[in-house]
Amino acid sequence: MTKRPLKYKLFKDSDKKLLLNVLRKGLFNGLLVRTAVSVKPITAEILDAIESDKANFKIFPYLRPMSSMTKDEEETECYLRTYAKERYADWCYNRHLDIDGLIEKELALEALEDLYK
Repeated sequence: MTKRPLKYKLFKDSDKKLLLNVLRKGLFNGLLVRTAVSVKPITAEILDAIESDKANFKIFPYLRPMSSMTKDEEETECYLRTYAKERYADWCYNRHLDIDGLIEKELALEALEDLYK
């Protein structure tokens, strides 16, 4: 079930940096975002509007909680975290995993199990 943030709130600078990082990575891996009116893949136009503070809407990326990993993903994640740290973040972002805790901070929505299949 998709969890909607309880309220829209102004981004703290540190939160905005985390969110923008996830959105930038999402341009290349099909990240879906919820705008005020629809769900669609992140685009350069949306990202530019947010970066320049010209967006008149909030967007929330759909991310998978770390607990949603398959057994194979858990094994790979463990290996990368231990032996290939330089590849770990990109691997997680490519699988839409919430390694930055954005769901908990109410800056992202939890993706349904089959959203990215």
